[in-house]
Amino acid sequence: MKTIVTKYYGPTNTLGARIVATSKPKGKGTIFGYDHALNSEENHNAAALRLMDKLDWSGVMRGGGFAEGTMVWVFDDDASPTIVRDEFGNTASRKAYDPAIPLD
Repeated sequence: MKTIVTKYYGPTNTLGARIVATSKPKGKGTIFGYDHALNSEENHNAAALRLMDKLDWSGVMRGGGFAEGTMVWVFDDDASPTIVRDEFGNTASRKAYDPAIPLD
């Protein structure tokens, strides 16, 4: 599965704050200078989009916080396996999620 990991790196004596975006499994990446006019999530979004453009990837990606200063982005498509847990704790694993089908 193609994913993007974005990680914040604070400023050093020689470099400003930045977001590094890396693709998995290929390991290609890009560095996005931190834009202080944007908030943290917007900076991570911009870095992921820049890498998507560089790799010529298209589709819907969903992002979420992983660890302090890190976000993980995965494609949201019908081919991806889906695990869903509803508000009652019921879970289901499906090839594609359909909210009209009740969870087991």
